[in-house]
Amino acid sequence: MGGTAETVPIGHLVLILSSLVWSSMAMFQCYERKRCRAMVGYRPRVPMTLGAIQRRFNVTNILAANGFPEWTSPENFTVDGNRVIKIPLECNCTGSDRSVGEAVNPPVYEVPPGFNITYITTTLFSGLVSSDDIMYGNNIANINVLMVGQQLLVPLPCSCGKVNGMEVVHFGLTLEYGLTVEQIAREYRVQEQTIWNLNPADNRDLLLGKALDIPLPVCSSMVRNDSLDYPLLVPNGSYVYTANGCVRCNCDAAKNWTLSCEASKLKPTNWSACPSMQCDNSSNMYIGNTTYSSSHQNLTICAYAGYGSQTIFTTLATMSIPPSFVHDHDTKNRWWIWFIIGVGAVLAIIVILYFGRALWRKHKAKVHSKQMQKKLLHEIGGNAMLSMAYGKTRTSKNKGKTGNEVEIFTFESIVAATNNFSAANKLGEGGFGPVYKGTLSDQQEVAIKRLSKSSGQGLIEFMNEAKLMAKLQHTNLVKLLGFCIQRDERILVYEYMSNKSLDFYLFGSTRKNLLDWEKRLNIIGGIAQGLLYLHKYSRLKVVHRDLKASNILLDDELNPKISDFGMARIFGLRVSEENTNRVVGTYGYMAPEYAINGIVSIKIDVFSFGVLLLEILSGKKNNSHHHLDRPLNLIGYAWQLWNEGRALELIAPTLSGLKSNKEVLRCIHIGLLCVQDQATDRPTMIDIVSFLSNDTIQLPQPKQPAFFINVVVEESELPYCKQEHHSLNDVTISRAHGR
Repeated sequence: MGGTAETVPIGHLVLILSSLVWSSMAMFQCYERKRCRAMVGYRPRVPMTLGAIQRRFNVTNILAANGFPEWTSPENFTVDGNRVIKIPLECNCTGSDRSVGEAVNPPVYEVPPGFNITYITTTLFSGLVSSDDIMYGNNIANINVLMVGQQLLVPLPCSCGKVNGMEVVHFGLTLEYGLTVEQIAREYRVQEQTIWNLNPADNRDLLLGKALDIPLPVCSSMVRNDSLDYPLLVPNGSYVYTANGCVRCNCDAAKNWTLSCEASKLKPTNWSACPSMQCDNSSNMYIGNTTYSSSHQNLTICAYAGYGSQTIFTTLATMSIPPSFVHDHDTKNRWWIWFIIGVGAVLAIIVILYFGRALWRKHKAKVHSKQMQKKLLHEIGGNAMLSMAYGKTRTSKNKGKTGNEVEIFTFESIVAATNNFSAANKLGEGGFGPVYKGTLSDQQEVAIKRLSKSSGQGLIEFMNEAKLMAKLQHTNLVKLLGFCIQRDERILVYEYMSNKSLDFYLFGSTRKNLLDWEKRLNIIGGIAQGLLYLHKYSRLKVVHRDLKASNILLDDELNPKISDFGMARIFGLRVSEENTNRVVGTYGYMAPEYAINGIVSIKIDVFSFGVLLLEILSGKKNNSHHHLDRPLNLIGYAWQLWNEGRALELIAPTLSGLKSNKEVLRCIHIGLLCVQDQATDRPTMIDIVSFLSNDTIQLPQPKQPAFFINVVVEESELPYCKQEHHSLNDVTISRAHGR
């Protein structure tokens, strides 16, 4: 898997060409010079309470804008990642003609440790603003350098003014992967062409990931021009409190787009009591009351007409009832028409079902694949590369990208890259399935992991590895380039490492001499740095759970990169250990508390690192080492030599380039500290990195290691542990019941 991973920490996925397209706010031009109510649509990437969303956007109430009942508790109502929440805001369009709208009292975000501008814009604020919007709105010279604690003003997009001569509420909504403008138009009852007119683009594909100006239709009201709340604009499915809280007005498109207002039960904000809401020329009707005419052909409503300094205006409105309501007997006389329509519909359905069965199955599989892609993207927390989101083939335009894009590859492109998964392209096979070398259309070499149908791993491990590798980036972690979910195929695409894996050099008789002392020391330090990043410095606290030589890949310069995160476990930042009923890993590398009791902590990776360190020094596998006199594995043999003062005999006889026995002994010492029986005795990775880089630090004496004698028990007691079948005296560990 060739190439060098980037050292800049990755937040979430970024969109291709994000630095080349215009600002999100550029399309939100003002169509009238005034202030108005506007909205933006927010999709939380993870479940969030309404209260948390209100605080993020610096608003006091979002219940009315979304039609939630007044008694809803914002702190107890959780929104999942698939729902769009409307955020109400006040928009200032009082600048020059065709100026861009400015949100009044926009949110201010304080930058925490480890967050970059991509994560803030695409994830925290759902793509509503771009990095350019943040940069210009805060007068920042270099947007890629943010200070912890820095206060960022988030200039949300907004607009005011009529569209096609009609009053509307301008609604900012991000066009995300899997969503089309046609779907948005249908959901929000807007003409698709109207959306395109408000959001012009030479290439419409470039609108993906950008906030679109959606002109939401509103219910017509009878509010007077001199009313303090004129014009009263309420979109479908929402309500507002007006007249200082005395009146509640609701918009329901099903009721002929007519605003329905009634007296509220709230205490007024600026009045001691609500003024009279009785209709003119009537002593019996108040706001919201209705009455029919004697012929039942007209409906009279006491409607809200606005308010003044101490007055609530009302008006009597008469509406004609549709003739079908009065003359429904005409419809009854036409029953035979409905009968014919019904029979024809049934026959049509039968024909469609009969001839469309095969097409439906194919379509269902395609939809399932897209749903899986969308689910994975949501859990990763971002959008995929634009070209692949539209199913286009990868072109040379993508070559040389240095961003954090993760592509969605088509299965056809994978087949072409691997020459139809030919045996000549096969690099090897692991627990996940076979790994192939591939060459993309732009001649980039990649490594392609194809989930085998007979693999012990499955969809859980696939999703786990994809999510983790997309969110983690370090020079000592292998880089994920993309994935493919199509039909039954589950494929991961990684950077290609030309020198294969570490075990190929350590345990291969012809290549041992290529790893001299300096190279081995560099590999040990690189693995330690990668684990330290996973345990402490990444945004996710990750335990790898399957660290071994075959999962350490080497680049062109023999620098190590940790791979295979299908078994990895994510921890809460404040959690030190957890229990699991599902023990996974490889014999000989698992810590005793994990193998026997299912206890997961960062110390189980430390144990695996210790085993791997001893293997790097000795050139022997822990499970394959055997002693003529005693049933000792490599750990036990190292422990025996240490106690007898003969630790240097552990070193591989072919190892060259040794400059100091003291340096070698210190590495053996560190390895024995890592494999101690009790987890509390083992150092952390930050300790280990310090031990390796500073030889003035005094090391504690190691205690007896775990599993220093080969013990063989029933393998069936650990159903998911992987056995390496190329060794003598393989170590197995029994665990009848994990906690």
